[in-house]
Amino acid sequence: MARTPRSALVLLAALGALASAGCSGSATQKCSGGEVDCGGGCQSLATDRINCGACGVVCGPTQVCLAGTCQACPAGQAVCAGVCKDVQADAANCGACGHACGLGTCAGGACACGAGATDCGGNPACVDLQTDRAHCGACGTVCGLTSQVCSSGRCTCPAALPDVCGSACTSTQTDPANCGSCGNACPLSSEACSSGGCACPPSLPDACGTACTSTQNDPANCGSCGHDCPLSNDVCSAGACACPKSLPDACPTVCTSLQTDPVHCGTCDHVCASGQTCASGTCCAAACSGTCCAPGATCACAGGATCQTRHSNGVAVTLGGPQYFYDCNPPGTYTLAAARAAAQAWSASGSDGSGMLTPCSSTQCFAWQTATAAGTWCYAGTSQGQMTVNTADNVPLCPGSGGTPGTWN
Repeated sequence: MARTPRSALVLLAALGALASAGCSGSATQKCSGGEVDCGGGCQSLATDRINCGACGVVCGPTQVCLAGTCQACPAGQAVCAGVCKDVQADAANCGACGHACGLGTCAGGACACGAGATDCGGNPACVDLQTDRAHCGACGTVCGLTSQVCSSGRCTCPAALPDVCGSACTSTQTDPANCGSCGNACPLSSEACSSGGCACPPSLPDACGTACTSTQNDPANCGSCGHDCPLSNDVCSAGACACPKSLPDACPTVCTSLQTDPVHCGTCDHVCASGQTCASGTCCAAACSGTCCAPGATCACAGGATCQTRHSNGVAVTLGGPQYFYDCNPPGTYTLAAARAAAQAWSASGSDGSGMLTPCSSTQCFAWQTATAAGTWCYAGTSQGQMTVNTADNVPLCPGSGGTPGTWN
């Protein structure tokens, strides 16, 4: 049987320990690609020198992490940025880590410059004196101006920025800080320099005070300089102040929508009561998809998109009615469940008294008894939609045979 290398076993054990720590409830970062969270971000235990094989295992200064094990670099190599490098032959780490040869090669730990390159003793060592800004024409000759280039061994400004102003190459034809001549700054904010002259750009053609703007769309200079649109959120369109389409109504200090604003509901300054919302210009306790629900109804229908229907149970005003019940059925829907809901809206406490009800002619009814009264609601047949409440005693009666009658739903 093939044996698993010891380094792999160490790595697997470390991964298992970290997984157990994560299950114990400690907060860990979710890592991918075989990396694990060592408390400072995701790390690869296979190659990370400060978490080699397990979190917190740090390799020595002359070691690298390979397959989860700290190992010394081969003879003649050094640890450069966590990787073994041959400093005798590596052009990016020649003689020492980070010492680059540039336009040359590395042999025996020393840089050998290629044709046309010169060793100026810097980093990189080998440079082209014809193009290098830090060694232009001779070692140590620096092109000091901003945007200056080294061309044919001479420091010069590029063709696009031919003028020297202060410590930078620029163009007095296009530079707003040096327009026409060095030091001549265009006075207005957003002003442009074109052909050596200051001018407001086409998108902001009007000069108002200290800035270029457009009196066609600037709310602070609408139609003319200094004309400030009066409302806190109105806009300037075609040189005129107006409320935006999303807030079309102008109230004394603000653009709003009288259809939805609970502070300006229906009319300006009409404030809805605490807990109410404004829908279609009306204050209400609940609104679904912009429509107010009837008092007591909620957005319980069509997945919360529409209001419940409010139904009357038909109890006479003289008996304290009517009371209301709510469901997702349209008015005129008569079911046993609706009849029960109508009865319980009349009195929450009571019991089903349908068995005490003398069969009503060609109809189906539901009866509800309390200790002192009884009500009957018919949901099918010739008496559908009829109801009655008997307060003389608690004997259920058919509609038309006594009690105080009414219609429900």
